[in-house]
Amino acid sequence: MNYQEMIRELAVPVAPSGFETPVIDRLETLAREKGAQTSRTALGNLIAHRPGTGRKIALVAHVDSKGFVVLDKGENGFCRIGELGHTALASVIGAPVRFANGARGIIGCDGGAKAECKVTDLFINLTCGTVDLGDVCVVDLSGYADGNLIVSPALESRAGAAILLDVLARTDSDADLYVVFSVQHELGERGAASALFDIQPDAVIVCECLPASDIPGSSIKCSVRLGEGPVLPVKVGRGAANPALIEKLEKAGAYPVQRAVYPDGLSDMTPIQVSGIGMYTCTAGIPVRTYGAMSIADVRDIGKTTELLLTALKTL
Repeated sequence: MNYQEMIRELAVPVAPSGFETPVIDRLETLAREKGAQTSRTALGNLIAHRPGTGRKIALVAHVDSKGFVVLDKGENGFCRIGELGHTALASVIGAPVRFANGARGIIGCDGGAKAECKVTDLFINLTCGTVDLGDVCVVDLSGYADGNLIVSPALESRAGAAILLDVLARTDSDADLYVVFSVQHELGERGAASALFDIQPDAVIVCECLPASDIPGSSIKCSVRLGEGPVLPVKVGRGAANPALIEKLEKAGAYPVQRAVYPDGLSDMTPIQVSGIGMYTCTAGIPVRTYGAMSIADVRDIGKTTELLLTALKTL
């Protein structure tokens, strides 16, 4: 798979948390093209099933991005907004935005740009089209690729989706495979656990991006670097991975992996672990550097994460 092109394609739909249908529609088409049976849950999760005779394994990636929702249309082409997922607000002041209906605008801030601001300080100056109460938008920045690096908005959600599409296309495992493209991660890890409730797989691997620490002044205490392979976190925020699964993935990988502990952060691993009767769960992460609305990943890490999952499906 050309990951640069796939991530660029998946980053186009305006699909912030809670409003993921445009990207789910595209993923369903792509999953069916790869031979998977698909269904959707009431919450909007997409489940792609490749039946097999082996153990029941689930792979999960959330597909929602951070965004904003119109709270008050206001007057003279200005509207107030609320967050859909936590955003570094100072980083989006002055950024262009694109709405699902095609309208566009620029994010402004009461009193001008400033390092400390609240979402109640922000507004959108509409420059094209009209919006209504409840319409949603995302920051509209252009991604690009150069050498091994991919720079893109929404990369933190769409990189995992690209990996799972590649796994669907390439796996020759006999596992009874369920690939879950989950929703509402940014609103509090809401989608993944409900998607897996009825499946009750023997093991779950969450594929998501995790912060790299190889940037100046990083607050991440563990040593996670771009280009050095997938991240196997022992803990992310409130959730601790299953130690036996971590050990199996470490042994399965043909490439070096990076162990890490993240005291803070969101992970779909956390609610999945306690869904139903409980599930054996861990995360295979892609290291990323994130600067506001834009993130940077190394295509070699993405490819190695895919290879790790393909091998794991044969050994779990």
